[in-house]
Amino acid sequence: LKKVLQIISFLSFNVLMYLCAVGQPFFELLYTSKWNPSVPYFKLFCFVGLLIPLYTAHTNVFLSKKRSDIFFRVELFSRLIQTIIIVSTIWFSIEILITGLLVQTIISYIIASFITSRLLNYSIGEQISSLLPNLILSFFVLFINSVLIYIFQNNSVFLQLGITLFFTLLIIIVCGRQTKLPAFIDIMDIFDLIGRVRLRN
Repeated sequence: LKKVLQIISFLSFNVLMYLCAVGQPFFELLYTSKWNPSVPYFKLFCFVGLLIPLYTAHTNVFLSKKRSDIFFRVELFSRLIQTIIIVSTIWFSIEILITGLLVQTIISYIIASFITSRLLNYSIGEQISSLLPNLILSFFVLFINSVLIYIFQNNSVFLQLGITLFFTLLIIIVCGRQTKLPAFIDIMDIFDLIGRVRLRN
């Protein structure tokens, strides 16, 4: 599970934080500038999505351990909280609604990770130490790209997206190699394996 969580968090954190940073030019490219008012909601949903893949990985552990009873209870509790939050916040604003969903995602993830720690003897502290480097890297990606978008905001969306994508890949590769991030090394090993298989064929 440790490697799975590291790889999932490495990919999803960086992709979502990149999308969060380039939300406006991304929306302008896909939907034109008329959809710009939706960008703040999109950015909030990027944060909501950070833990969803990890939560799914944890709940899959319950199924792999043939504990469908735990899976059912956790899912039921998660949906119950989600329903309560939606009903409670829908009367206010979309921002509050999405923030409520973020809180629900955090609560659901904490519960699922706690149960997993008992099933696999994989403590919460170990889980956090596995995810923290990827989270820090993704927020660095968010910060750098937000600065780049501000600098090039008057240029074309293609230039903004091209520059930010280039720097995102550069940051990930340099930081991944220099800090020897386990997820980065595992992904490079997978690409290396795929390359070897293709050469043999």
